[in-house]
Amino acid sequence: MNSKVNIAITLVFPALFNLLFFSIFGAQHNSTVWTAYLFVHFAYFALATTSVWDASQGQPGERLYSLYIISGAYFLIVLALSCLFIVTAWDAPKICGTLLTAITLIYAFFFLSIVSANRHTASLEQRRVSEACFIDGARVKAQTLVDALDDGRDKELARELARLIESSPLHTNSAARELENQILAALDELLLTSQNKREDAENSDEKNSDIPGKIEEIIQLAKNRNRALTVE
Repeated sequence: MNSKVNIAITLVFPALFNLLFFSIFGAQHNSTVWTAYLFVHFAYFALATTSVWDASQGQPGERLYSLYIISGAYFLIVLALSCLFIVTAWDAPKICGTLLTAITLIYAFFFLSIVSANRHTASLEQRRVSEACFIDGARVKAQTLVDALDDGRDKELARELARLIESSPLHTNSAARELENQILAALDELLLTSQNKREDAENSDEKNSDIPGKIEEIIQLAKNRNRALTVE
């Protein structure tokens, strides 16, 4: 329903413009008037389809507004000049076509430049969010592990791991991603081990005998990740 309403609203201007154009000026015109007529419709089409170029993935923001501003300015300029050519019926198709084409090319240059910049910005933001996922996930898992372990060497090692992850670089690269996957998988395994300990107290010693070693392995993996990021 909303899409149909939006389409109906979008068609209001072309309908009114054509109604006024043909009812007031008729259907017989020189090439200048028809050139201006076509540019008005093209400019409005560019304005109406601006949202197609949005790079914010369904979350309208300042980037989309900047595109609407430049498209709206282009449409108003073309509309004003075209109305001038239509009302005066000036027989100067080369001047009309050259002027409106030049304005359109200037608009296209700035519009596409903004689109390119917006997509680059969106790509950087998406990368930052993706990179933050490891630190956030590992931080939560490490703190959960700290809370799950009893006081002693295991808990101290877990705290050391949590501090190491907390101070780790936020960015990542291809060399570090494999280490990140190993760290998260090892943390999941340790959390499962600590949960089994609580559920089966009789086997707690057996099940947790290798916890310090596993935590130290994760600490080494985290250090290797940080080292891979610092040598870039």
